[in-house]
Amino acid sequence: MFLVFDVTNPSSFEQIHEWLQTVHETDHDQGPPVLVLVGSKADLRDSPDLAEPCVEQEQAQQLALDIGATYFETSAVTGQNVEEVFMFMAECVLDQHKERMPNSQVSLDVRPKASGGCCGGS
Repeated sequence: MFLVFDVTNPSSFEQIHEWLQTVHETDHDQGPPVLVLVGSKADLRDSPDLAEPCVEQEQAQQLALDIGATYFETSAVTGQNVEEVFMFMAECVLDQHKERMPNSQVSLDVRPKASGGCCGGS
């Protein structure tokens, strides 16, 4: 499960605990969810136009550690860690699946990106 906040908006970071409470209240018949804390808009971290200070990376990393999550900072603008965060989640979900069904033949087929677009087109 992705818990996403905007690094330029501290109030969105503060809401993580509320979202996490909702996650814990949900019945997870497949076992506990994989938690990934994602700080979005990392490209704006050094912007001089921000009205308030950004969430510090160390603060987010500590929260991730406290809640048993893995932390990534991402930027849709630059592409920073966007593919990595989804690949990490896919690998974790696959690992959980293999633990529940050890004889399963499900695998993660990672192919090189085709040039010319996000979906392999030209």
